[in-house]
Amino acid sequence: MYNKELFSKKLVTLIYSRGYSQKGLAKKCGISESSLSRYIKGSRIPSADILCRIADVLDVSVDFLLDRPCVDLKDDNFGAILNCAVRYALGRRTYMVSLVIDYIVPLLPSLNIKTLECFGRDLYSYTQDVSRGLGTWGDDIDREAWFAFAEAVNEELKNRNKH
Repeated sequence: MYNKELFSKKLVTLIYSRGYSQKGLAKKCGISESSLSRYIKGSRIPSADILCRIADVLDVSVDFLLDRPCVDLKDDNFGAILNCAVRYALGRRTYMVSLVIDYIVPLLPSLNIKTLECFGRDLYSYTQDVSRGLGTWGDDIDREAWFAFAEAVNEELKNRNKH
């Protein structure tokens, strides 16, 4: 299902992170600035052709723009890959922490329970290591990010256990 608000947020973020102005992106995509403005405001949906042009210029997939997963999020192998990323990021510096957490948190509701439980166990185990002086959360920003991630994982597990 197409979510105009999410599409709009992603579009705005990508425009500025890629160094475009609205006028510049509109010109590069061959559309009017007013059309782009309507897509950003969520008052209009781009055609498939324009959506493809926008994705190409911003160097992302249409699936990414529409927030549609292009992998099977319930697949155990995908979960194992995400879990490896979390394990790798534990104890790393801010860039890696943010990269992993920003990617995984929006996926939590779609992941299988096995993957969520692995995240929970790894975070708990690492917390124990840190308390024994065998690891570090990094700086204050890293620590806050990890705690927010742990909270998001625990909240998703609670939601699953309610059903």
